[in-house]
Formats: sequence, C-alpha cells, structure tokens
Amino acid sequence: MMRALRVETALRSLLMLTVALFTAGAVLTDTASSLYGQSGDSLQQKLASQFTLTKLTDGGDIAAAGVVLVLQKKGLWMYSTASKLPPLNNYQNDKMSKSTMRDMQITMLTKGNTGFIDLPKRSFAAGETCWVIGLGIEKDGIVFRLYSAPYGDTRYYGDLKFPFKKGSPPEPDEALARIAEVLAQSGAPGAGATGAGVLRGGPLLHLPATFVSAQTPTDQLQLNADNSFSLQEAGQTYRGTFAINGNSLEITIPDTNTKTTMTIQGSNLTDPSGRIWALRE
Repeated sequence: MMRALRVETALRSLLMLTVALFTAGAVLTDTASSLYGQSGDSLQQKLASQFTLTKLTDGGDIAAAGVVLVLQKKGLWMYSTASKLPPLNNYQNDKMSKSTMRDMQITMLTKGNTGFIDLPKRSFAAGETCWVIGLGIEKDGIVFRLYSAPYGDTRYYGDLKFPFKKGSPPEPDEALARIAEVLAQSGAPGAGATGAGVLRGGPLLHLPATFVSAQTPTDQLQLNADNSFSLQEAGQTYRGTFAINGNSLEITIPDTNTKTTMTIQGSNLTDPSGRIWALRE
C-alpha cells in the first residue's frame, strides 16, 4: 500500500531551539505572551486556550503533544533543527513570504559562515501537518514557532508571523479568523508526557492504540498520542502522521506526501480496500 520510509534517528540537542527563542527577538514562551495591556491580555488568553503547545525532549522527540495544525497555504519554509535560528515566514495580504533579514541572521550564526543556503530546508505544502512549540505576541504581530514530523532523519522548524494590520493587536476573534486562513486545527491534543490521548469517532479510543488487520494479523497500525503513526505491513515499516476528520482517519507519509483515508467504525478501522483493522485490547 505504501513505500518504505527510512527509520527515524535521534535529533541534535534542542538546546539550539532554546537559544533561538531568545536570539530571534520574538516573545516566545511556553504560554502566549503579551505586551499590550488589557486588549493584549485578552488576545493572549484566547491564543493560549486555542493552541496547546507541544513539549519536546532534549533529543527532539515529542514529550507531550499539543494541538496538531494543518497548513491551509503553501510556501511555508522550515529549516532543519540544526539551524540555530528558524526561518521567519510572514503572512500578509493573503501571501506567504520569507524574511531575508532572518536568513542573514542565520548565516551570521552558522558555523563556518556557510550560510542558510547550505542548511537542509523544506517548503511545506497545504495539507501537511505540524505542531506549535512556541507562541507569542511581538510589538507588531503574532508569532508561531512550528515543528514538523520527521522527514527521513530530519525534523524542521520555522516561525510564522501574522503582522498587525494597523500597528496594534486586533480583536481576538479577528486574530483567530486570520490565523485560521493558514493554520487549521486537526485531531486532539495529547494529554501529558505519558502519551495518553483520545481518538474520537464513535467510542473514545485511548492513545496510543494498536490496530491489527483481521485478514493478516502480522499487519499492525499503531497510532500515537503525538499524532504520529507506525505501520507494519507485508514485512515493511512505514511512518508518518495522522489526522481525524469526523469518522475519517487520514494517514500521511511525509516523504512521499502519500495520503490514505480510513473509516472509523466503532473500535475498528476500515481501509480503502475494505480490510478491517481491529483495536487490540
């Protein structure tokens, strides 16, 4: 059903990300931050309630999964976490653009001064998923720090900024509507570092959850609380991410951008070929 992917490997220490949070000059914290009094506080509270952050281990794995976001626009750039700063994308006038100034900063910080051009990088397409690892309010806009699933042995991260149109924070509902033009929520956030979560579609299924093919018991699909999955099928292993839309489970292999939709029926899944995958108790 799918081509094999390379097995994930450990990522570089996320200390780089911590440095980047402050070097970038953005107000990015583990809760949304505000500089703007009552209006800003209201926006801060709205953002914090809508976008649960994902917590990472020192090795770059997901310790506690937050909200999963689905990109609605193409052209969002992310660089490998080997970069000491992520690229900065600005969403303005219905268009995505990458900051040249940020790329210059990355070049200055890159060992050997080889520049951002030599870094592993990726332009993400509409329909791909990511997590939020930082969120804040600058003096001129709202900034999300986004984090990708593994693509081969590499994870990517990037900043996405929504500049204020009139130089001051918009009303919370207006801000959320604009953010939704680019970032739509999908699935359920994880519930703490234990990996506990739920998959909705009929009864609640606690994550992680393993489903076994009724026809071929050696074929197994595991859904994890961070919205990643691993599939053992015909002796091969596939990895990727999944999203829930009503009673549909959409699984995606990032390297090939392959998508397959399965139907949730009670505690079972049905794949496009009609095979039943039963929940293993």
